[in-house]
Amino acid sequence: MLPPTVPLEPLFVDQARELEEFDSILRSLAAGVRRHVALLGLRRIGKTMLLDEVRHCHATSAIAYLALDEVVSSPEDFARALMAETMRAAGIATGRAFDVGAGGKAFRETATALHPDLNSGIDHLLSLMSEGSSYGTLLAAVMRFPGEVSRVLDLPLLVMLDEFQEIVRLKAFPKTDNLMGAVRAALDRRGKVAFVVAGSRVSVMRNLIADSESPLFTRFEQLELGPFASDGTNELVTRIWSETGADYEPDASVRLHELTGGWPFYAHAVASRAGQIARASTGKVASDTVDLAFQHEIIGRVANIGQNCRYLLESALRTDANGMRNTLEAVLRQVARWQPISRASVERRLRRHHAHTRIHGAINALVDADFLRETGGLLEMVDPVFALWLVVEPERRDPEAVLSNSKALRRMLDWYEAQHAQDRQETGLLFERRVENLARQFRGQTVAGTLFGVEYDVRLPVVSSVGKARVDDPHGQYGDRPDTYEVDIVITGERPEDYWAIEAKHRRGAITQAMVERFLKNAYAISKAKHLTFGRLWVVAPRGIRPDALDLARREGVLVSRLRQLERIEGLLATDVAPMPPSDGAQ
Repeated sequence: MLPPTVPLEPLFVDQARELEEFDSILRSLAAGVRRHVALLGLRRIGKTMLLDEVRHCHATSAIAYLALDEVVSSPEDFARALMAETMRAAGIATGRAFDVGAGGKAFRETATALHPDLNSGIDHLLSLMSEGSSYGTLLAAVMRFPGEVSRVLDLPLLVMLDEFQEIVRLKAFPKTDNLMGAVRAALDRRGKVAFVVAGSRVSVMRNLIADSESPLFTRFEQLELGPFASDGTNELVTRIWSETGADYEPDASVRLHELTGGWPFYAHAVASRAGQIARASTGKVASDTVDLAFQHEIIGRVANIGQNCRYLLESALRTDANGMRNTLEAVLRQVARWQPISRASVERRLRRHHAHTRIHGAINALVDADFLRETGGLLEMVDPVFALWLVVEPERRDPEAVLSNSKALRRMLDWYEAQHAQDRQETGLLFERRVENLARQFRGQTVAGTLFGVEYDVRLPVVSSVGKARVDDPHGQYGDRPDTYEVDIVITGERPEDYWAIEAKHRRGAITQAMVERFLKNAYAISKAKHLTFGRLWVVAPRGIRPDALDLARREGVLVSRLRQLERIEGLLATDVAPMPPSDGAQ
């Protein structure tokens, strides 16, 4: 057996678009324009690492960071942490490093060093904390504190609240019913303070910022962090293998992306294990090496993926309800093995040992916590690797016997790959949403045509709406037979040239001629059915486009962008403040 892998050192890659977004946020804030952002992403997707990288890249800016899951055990703890972190960040931005501490004396000394006008606010907060009863007043006052520091020092300040969904734990204390109102007031307060809230429980975060009693969603721009595309996985794993001196075949990176679905933590763990196996054997990482590394990480007793999955299981089963732990685990294991599966099917399988209400309660809890996803009445696991880990529980009891049995390993991979096909489809939906979010930033800017595969400058539309378009044609009115026509993304605007049809397909291979032909048919049918004319057709091809398909696109005037071109467009729009004037060649 191989020795256990060492703990994984964080490696930050493939978030250029998100970093540029934060660069823009900080530039806007310095100009007096606040943009509040909700950073959404599942566990181990890299949110905290991204926030750390932002702070590293802007080391002299006033950026306060709090992990709320560590500081919301009481209103006093939260208040002290936010006060201390705000003053520490202000100190850095003004060229002074403060060890703020947690006591009243340290707070007063730091406030005086920053600016004497801050003392009255510090005294008021310390007085509220000593009372120990006016918790609602305390929370409202401490949420105003970053704004007060920013005003007194005339300082742009970015406040990062990681694991923001944990803030609701403060509602367990008396007189805190207006907690979200206090947050909303801080968001709406005039000044140079912007808030970034991040959360790994995406469903809870969405519900929290859209709470009908205190709606926050209009205050936040949502920034979604999903799994890596193949380019990002390749950048991560080749960096790991290169830094450890392991040679590798190009197909090894492709295979690793297929198995991990681009989840950064899993890609990191499998790449590190594959490098270890290669150094102990042939010296080169091949596709078979990746398969073996993946199996070791899933089945081995001491492995990074195994340890993470045990943590996930404990997180999923954490409950105060009597007897719910067993039901939660039973539901998880049923869905992992039989997904996609209906609620009724889960109940039939479990009703001998679990009550109907408990089963449905467990399902709802696991959906709310983003362990399960429910689509069209069917349940499935959000994390495909965690699902496999649950399914191979019998194999994990005797890992040495299984890892020496090639047929057993092959059966495991075959089962997993069949399940994983659905996850690749979800990756496609995330990519489509990424292009849709980019389209929402079109405001009439002019960009180089090379980003769209043409030789002239391209004027982007001024967008009124962005959405999907679908037309059912049961009588063959728009083609030679009955059919259904669909365009991934349709942009509408005030002028005819602002109407764009976009095909955004994330697939394993390059775009084919047949796919371009189908896109042309779809766009034609939708334009006729909805009585509109598309000024532009655009194909986004993350894995490239075949030569014959590219020739057809050029003949038909279809714009084409590959992944790198898409990323450059994202970067340009992230730094753009106003529409660029068109050049003489703009069309």
